[in-house]
Amino acid sequence: PRAQVRATSDTETTVLELIRAGVGVGFLPCILASADPNLVRIEPTPPVFSTAIWVLTHHDLRYTGRIRAVMSSLGEAIRDQKSLFEAKD
Repeated sequence: PRAQVRATSDTETTVLELIRAGVGVGFLPCILASADPNLVRIEPTPPVFSTAIWVLTHHDLRYTGRIRAVMSSLGEAIRDQKSLFEAKD
């Protein structure tokens, strides 16, 4: 409630650049923040929130073979790289 807001942004890349520039602290996806060795992770209170990853397609195409194949492949790739999307201690 007493925070002094210096900047706001609706994109993670801008938040990352603001943090790198020393403007303050911010929320970043683990996949983005963990790749930068100069960032220091702090534990927020309350605990970290999560969000869903959406894959959108046209209603008429969602059951076609090629679209199902892409969705399945994306799901497997995300599961295989799960650690990139989760906080590391």
